Amino acid sequence: MRVRLNHIFIVLALATLVGCHDRDWQIDPVEPPLLSVVIQPEDPISTLPDREIRPDISGDWVVWQIAHWTTSDILGYQFDGVGATTIRAGTYTNHFATAPRVSGDWVAYEVVAGGQADTLYAQHLYTGDVVEIGASLSGFQYDIDGDHVVWRDLANASVNLTQLPSGATELIATNATVPAISGNLVVYNDISPAGCLSVYDLSTGAITPIEFWDIFGSGSILHGAPVISGNRILFSIDIASTGPNMDLVAYDVATGESWVVAPETHTNQGQYDIVADWVVYSHSLSGSYNVYLFDLVSAETTEITDEPTAEEHPRLSGKRIVWSDNRNGNYDIFYTEFSVDPIDAIEAIRVMIAGYLSDGSIKNFGTANSSTQFLNQAEIRIGDEKIALACGCLDHFVQHVADKMSGGHITDAAGQALIEATESEQTTLGCNTP
Repeated sequence: MRVRLNHIFIVLALATLVGCHDRDWQIDPVEPPLLSVVIQPEDPISTLPDREIRPDISGDWVVWQIAHWTTSDILGYQFDGVGATTIRAGTYTNHFATAPRVSGDWVAYEVVAGGQADTLYAQHLYTGDVVEIGASLSGFQYDIDGDHVVWRDLANASVNLTQLPSGATELIATNATVPAISGNLVVYNDISPAGCLSVYDLSTGAITPIEFWDIFGSGSILHGAPVISGNRILFSIDIASTGPNMDLVAYDVATGESWVVAPETHTNQGQYDIVADWVVYSHSLSGSYNVYLFDLVSAETTEITDEPTAEEHPRLSGKRIVWSDNRNGNYDIFYTEFSVDPIDAIEAIRVMIAGYLSDGSIKNFGTANSSTQFLNQAEIRIGDEKIALACGCLDHFVQHVADKMSGGHITDAAGQALIEATESEQTTLGCNTP
């Protein structure tokens, strides 16, 4: 259950920056705002005759697997670019290129060849350069973030990190499964006798255990592989108190905050994703699997699809959602985009500041107070339809947060989360559009 932050007051001083001044504000007790989420019409990306499954998305790139009768290929699509194009082909019978994961300029995928060990590759989307990462994999247990790939080697039950394009590999953990990566953090399932989820910090070497039975109740059992965005980890467990059905939960490793996103979802590995404050997942609540969007700030759920057929494997990047869609009886790749009212989004960032002040991630009231000034002035400019000035206020906010991080007044984790939320708001406003 989400922890709500109540009765936190931030009294605002007078801002002095050009374009961000002239009003005092006082915030009422902070409650998570009810966000106005607008869902765009669902559109197909690809409707080829064979089954198109397991999509992934990063920025303008969507990749997915197309399954033929005796082979499968990896296809890619670039928004505002080329149409569907083949990235890796299954070249002979019982040769399957499967389960792509994309980040930045790289896509990772597994090749399963009849009678041979599965092999993991990474391929550059623009040059076509291919790096062979490792063999003896186990069931799509890998993830990619930028030029880092984490993967499980079944031969010695280890989780490894490979740097692209060099292919240099280092050991992260032994007796470990289902790794995922975001920035400097790698999360994996520790299968040692005291097994739990663990988070490895690449920058410090520190390991943080996530003993989910202490968070969600004794008897809780991990079911689905974790995914991670920033400090937020999303995974599927059985919470003993809710019965033997899989519950989708999230945990913030920096703040200790936890959420039950969707109880009794029957949602397993590959059916959910997280980016910043947003979770997408596939759930059979309506009798067939449909896609839903959950906001960690407001704890609101928004239905994305409402079909009598299966809509599965949703993935998220920014405000775009892709999934594999069976409405035409053959599994195609569909997508949609969503947006949030910019005033609501600013209020959500205020809520984050209040929460970080409460848990100590923001060290003092003055830092929270000065940070919030820029958000209030951005809100004024939006209301006055002076978007360029609003964008300037948000730029000042980002720089202010970065300065406070450097000075030790805001933790790196909290500061990065605030900056990411603000950059999302700037995208919504079109601040970075030429």
